[in-house]
Amino acid sequence: QISRKPEGEQIAKEIVELVSERLRPQIPVAAIVTYVSGNCLIPSEFATVCPQIHVAMYIDIWASRRPTCVKKVQKALIKSCTDSMTKAGFKFRRSAYGTDDPFVSFLTPPLPACGEQSIVIDFSVNSATQLHLHNLVSICGSLDHRAESMILLVRRWAQDRGIAHVTAGHLSEYAWALLTVFFLQVAPGSDVVLPPITCASELEAPQTALAKGGALKSPAELFQEFVAFYAKDF
Repeated sequence: QISRKPEGEQIAKEIVELVSERLRPQIPVAAIVTYVSGNCLIPSEFATVCPQIHVAMYIDIWASRRPTCVKKVQKALIKSCTDSMTKAGFKFRRSAYGTDDPFVSFLTPPLPACGEQSIVIDFSVNSATQLHLHNLVSICGSLDHRAESMILLVRRWAQDRGIAHVTAGHLSEYAWALLTVFFLQVAPGSDVVLPPITCASELEAPQTALAKGGALKSPAELFQEFVAFYAKDF
């Protein structure tokens, strides 16, 4: 129920078209992409708190600016885009300008792919975290599909327990993903042994069952070991 569904890609496509239609006339050189991190059609109560779609706008304006200026320009762009998107029917929900990757949350206009329902999305400008998270999940999934399932499971567990909200000082989704990958690389007794991930070329790695013998453990069994590992062994 929490894994990504084919319908999510169509929903993401519709959202990109809506956002691009509004922002491209304002910023023609911007690249707008979506990152789908789970099932977009989960109950609205959970999706309101933890959106499953992140829309990121990328624009190359950083090369000649100091880091302090970059943050100011980044926040200014988000505020400007927020004004434009609200005029296009997106409803502002909340903002998080105090994080390393500032973002705002919106309620979309009714989407045909969702049966004319609205969903909550996050929006950011030049989000490095979302790009790294997407690449990490893709690499791990290409090596063993259970690794991707584990990352999604740990993410959902942390969100359900209310310990994945960066604005409250918690670990980010990316940090939880790194903890999961580290467990799958070094934890004793785990039958998923991910190799060191050092370069993007490993995206092309063949999918293999990296078992040490016997039946492969399910993501649920691996999650039990994950909790025990960080509670007792780490």
